[in-house]
Amino acid sequence: MWVNILFLLAIIITILLSRHEINRYHNFRSTGSVADFERQRFRRRIAGTSVLTLLLAITYFAYVKPETFAGRPWMVALFGISCLLLLILLAFLVIMDIRAIFQNTMNSYLDEGNESERLEKFLAKNREKLEEKH
Repeated sequence: MWVNILFLLAIIITILLSRHEINRYHNFRSTGSVADFERQRFRRRIAGTSVLTLLLAITYFAYVKPETFAGRPWMVALFGISCLLLLILLAFLVIMDIRAIFQNTMNSYLDEGNESERLEKFLAKNREKLEEKH
């Protein structure tokens, strides 16, 4: 019973996350042109929630219908491999999203007044300290 509720709750949360991203993208579109970063972010997030929903669905199917796998080792192997591939794909999408957000944040930070110069001075000073220690 509790597992059913947890799976249902996970699906509802995933749907709400998708809805939030759709609304966010729609707000950007209604205010004018959408930046490439926002468009790509929307694609990554929707792809991630889709993969997560699919992974939850097949996991729930395996939980509800265990007799499907009884006496069929090839079904267990197929299920395990598909879950593993979906998890790897989901992790890849998450890492790509984190990387893109970090790059966008750093680029916007460096574009603000003279921040790139301050960062270069800071890095140069740290390099000098490291070189003095060696």
